[in-house]
Formats: sequence, structure tokens, C-alpha cells
Amino acid sequence: MKNNKSIPFFITLISVTAAGPVAMQLYIPSVPVITKDFQVSLGIAQFAFSISLVTMAISMLFYGPLSDKYGRKFILICGILIFIIGSFIALYSNNIISLILGRIIQSIGGAGGLVISRAIVRDIYGPKEAARVLGTLITIFIAAPMLAVIVGGFLSDYYGWRSIFILTIFIGIIILLLIIFCLPEMKKKENEITDIKSTFLAYMKLLKSPIFLGFAMQGAFAPGAFMSFMAVGPYLMIINLERPASEFGIYFGIVTLIFMFANYIGGKYSRQIGIEKMVLIGAIISVIAGISGLTLYLYLGLSVLLMFTIQTLSSIGNGIAMPSSQIGAMNVKPSISGTASGAAAFFQTIMGAIFAQTVSSIDYNMALILFIATLIAAIGAILFGSIPMIKKLNKYGELN
Repeated sequence: MKNNKSIPFFITLISVTAAGPVAMQLYIPSVPVITKDFQVSLGIAQFAFSISLVTMAISMLFYGPLSDKYGRKFILICGILIFIIGSFIALYSNNIISLILGRIIQSIGGAGGLVISRAIVRDIYGPKEAARVLGTLITIFIAAPMLAVIVGGFLSDYYGWRSIFILTIFIGIIILLLIIFCLPEMKKKENEITDIKSTFLAYMKLLKSPIFLGFAMQGAFAPGAFMSFMAVGPYLMIINLERPASEFGIYFGIVTLIFMFANYIGGKYSRQIGIEKMVLIGAIISVIAGISGLTLYLYLGLSVLLMFTIQTLSSIGNGIAMPSSQIGAMNVKPSISGTASGAAAFFQTIMGAIFAQTVSSIDYNMALILFIATLIAAIGAILFGSIPMIKKLNKYGELN
């Protein structure tokens, strides 16, 4: 077990988790250049990003059960090989269709690490220590996409957009070697996944569990505030408030760093406080942020200080709860923890996309819609986040 908890092992977990998101963020700065090269509209080039998010979410539903049945390591190897193949297709694409196909395949491969790494943490560290370790993992992992945007912009400017996919191929090969040499096989003896029917039954068990839905949907709603802010925050800052993009970048970086710190704290103290309480504390902070933001906006109007203060407070709540909500969802049925991880990741990705798309599509007072979305996300988080605590109190008779 000590060997499983070595530094190379932890580096491997970080790498497989970050592969998919890093590939997505590397691509973003190259979109304008791709529109010129292939002579397509911005919307079509952006579609390669949007569709990859959807395919990544759907793929998560398959990686969990497959890893429960065939083992974490084997499925991770398959996933990263798919990631590398997709990168090659994108690299040698000669039209936008083949580029989109490459990005879809790349995202399918990258989805595996997001799901299976959480299940591995649950397998290795157990239900009590897993949230602490996951909090540290998420803290380090968040920095990778931030750096990827910078690297992607540099590569696109100086070496062309195809260099981005050369980098992802190199990243994929390095991760493949890490998986092969630094990750032990962790297929569990207790395994309920044997075929399609058992996979379906496993998902039905999870969906019938109030505790799983509480943890998973809290983890899906809470990031909705952040995704809404990502969708319209730059527009409000640059267009409505007439502030430079660089200023938005600085404030956004500060919010992200605070979110990372909150993740670390949430994971570190989850064992002492309990994952149910930690999720509820985070949800309460999010509600305070949602109510305060909408109220202050209605009375004072939009300002840079208000927008980023509320987003910071909301991110603290989300960060504190995230490690515990993810581990709590997998603790419900340890024998299908990979399946549970896939389902929870699917809900989180889809809900984030719904919030971002909805907020950016409503053509009415964008600032008001943002603060309403922040409150809705917080209400959803606390409604679902309170379920595990209520169930725990009922179990011990404290509400009887």
C-alpha cells in the first residue's frame, strides 16, 4: 500500500485527471486562427469545443462501469490510447470536419481519467481518507487548465495551431507510460458489473439512492454559479463595465486560487468534520453568496467589486463541498464506485453546460440573469446537499 501512495503514483493520478481538460483549454486560444485556416465561421470552429464537452460527459457514463468490470488500469490505458489517436487525427486534419472528429475522439479518451482517478482514490485511501486526498488532487489539478490556456496561446501564435496537438500527443504518451509503470492494477474482487444488464441495474440502484442523488446533484448544482460566471462574466466586465480584459484575467485568477485553497481545506478537514457536514457547510456558504449577490445587485447595481466578491464567496462554498460530495457519491455502493464516479461526473458536466448555455442565451439584463443563476445553483446545492445529512441524522435517531 505504501507503494501505491508514492509520489509517482500521485503524479500519475494528477496527469490522467488533467489530460481531458488540458486538451480542451489548449484548443481555446487557437479557435480564431482555425477559422481563418479553414475559412469557417467562429461558431463552427467553436463547435469543436462544445461537442467535445458533450461527448466527454456521455463517455463518463461508460468508463465507470467498464473500470468496475475490467479494472482501473486497463480501461485507463484504453482511454489514453483513444486520446492519442484523436490527437493524431486532429493534427493531420485538412478540413474542419476531420478536426471536429479528432477533438471528439480526443475528448472520449480524456474522459476516462476524470472518472477513474476518483474511483482509484476511493479504492486506495478508503472512505475516510479519500476526501482529503481528493481535495489535494483537485487543488493541483485546477492549475493545469489555467496554464494550458497560456501555453495554447503561445503555441498558436508562434508555431501554429497544429503544434497544440503535437503537444497533446506528447502528453498522451507520457501519461501512457506513467499508467503502465506507476499505476498498480486495482480491479476489485467484489464486482457487480458483468454485462449491459448489470450496468443498467447498477445505475438504477444509484438513481434510487437518495444519498447518492444528494451528493451527486449537490456536486452538479454548486459549480453552476461558476459556469454561469464563465459564460457571461467577461462580457459584463469588458462591455458593460468597460474594464480591460487583463483586469478580468487578474481577478479571475485570484478567484481560481481561492477556489483551489477552499478545495484543499475542504478535503483536509473532511474526516474530522464529516463529509455530510462539509457538503452542507459549503452549500450554506453558496446560499449566502446567492442571496447577498442578488439583493445587493438590485439595490446597488453592477460593479466589479460586487461581481467578484460574490463569485469568490460562491467558489469558497463550492470548493469546500466538492471533495466530500464526490467521495460521498462513491461511498454509497463501494462495489460500483467507478460507476458512481461516472454518473456523478456526468451530472456535473451536463449541469454546468446547461447553466452556461442558458445564461448566455437569455437576451435580457445579463447581470440580473447571472445573479439569479448563482442563487438557483446555490438553492439546488443546499436542497440536495442536505439530504445526506438528514439521512445520517435519521439513521442515528436524532430526528425521531
